[in-house]
Amino acid sequence: MENQRQIDDHFMEAIKAEFGVKLRRLRRARDLSQDELGRKVGLKRGSIAMIEGGKQNTLLHHVFQFARELDASVTELLPTREEIMHRARLPNLPEADRKRASWEMALQDAREQLKQRRSAYEQKTNAIPDTSSD
Repeated sequence: MENQRQIDDHFMEAIKAEFGVKLRRLRRARDLSQDELGRKVGLKRGSIAMIEGGKQNTLLHHVFQFARELDASVTELLPTREEIMHRARLPNLPEADRKRASWEMALQDAREQLKQRRSAYEQKTNAIPDTSSD
């Protein structure tokens, strides 16, 4: 159980770090200072610096605000599974635990994709009027 907690902690740190790298890269590409971006999304410059440095969690609504203000998609800001796995720097754990962590991440990605597809399908089927009773 302790190994799983270590793995989870490393993944969370990797997610924050990768998000920060992407945020900084997009902000600089748009020639915005941390202070300017902070004012646009309602955060102080110090919070932007902490987020970019991977030291501070980001609220979901701020992710959407960052995307809007940086003229980017949310997906451009969110790290991919590969980026997370590369950065995670797992502690010295048995190979079986590392493989399990990798499979758990892949399974989580698959679940999210299925949820998105299901949602899109439901929206599509609900948007089509039922003419079978006519």
